[in-house]
Amino acid sequence: ALQCHAVETRDEREVVLGLDFGTSSVKVVIGDPALGKAFAVPFCEGAGVGQFLLPSRIHQTGAVFSLDRGELVHRDLKLSLLANPEDRELHVRLVAFLAFVIRRARGWLFTEQAATYKHSKIVWKLTVGLPAAQHLETALSLLFWKLALAAWIVAGDSLEVSEELIKKVLDNVAQGSKAIDDIE
Repeated sequence: ALQCHAVETRDEREVVLGLDFGTSSVKVVIGDPALGKAFAVPFCEGAGVGQFLLPSRIHQTGAVFSLDRGELVHRDLKLSLLANPEDRELHVRLVAFLAFVIRRARGWLFTEQAATYKHSKIVWKLTVGLPAAQHLETALSLLFWKLALAAWIVAGDSLEVSEELIKKVLDNVAQGSKAIDDIE
């Protein structure tokens, strides 16, 4: 789901989903500039900063991905991509991981902050943090932009996160044929 709203909306607001994709874990903060609030998204039970860190790994069984179970476990997603930025299989794994992160973050917002957003149309802004050295590399920045866009599209799909879906979305993004209006 991309929206939390009821049938009738009363306002429109920009909400920023900030994703810090590290080598070992990911952190997400959702900010609402109009409210002047930001929410750190917890990914697990517990206390302290650990509840806000999700290990950067994806599980796979056949052609289907999961965050928590599967026959194969793919780790070092970011480092593998940085070492082999042209590897399509790494692109697919990274998109799968980011799609689950986005789904969970939006799900948390819609559950925990439902009263705040049920009458609002959300205009999303996705920001993915890159280290300064990578930001200066145009090709790598463009690759992360395409992968993040593909992840956003996959996260909004109701289908299971599979290689087939991700490859289709990546092809559409590469061809510029998948325009979406709900994300900047």
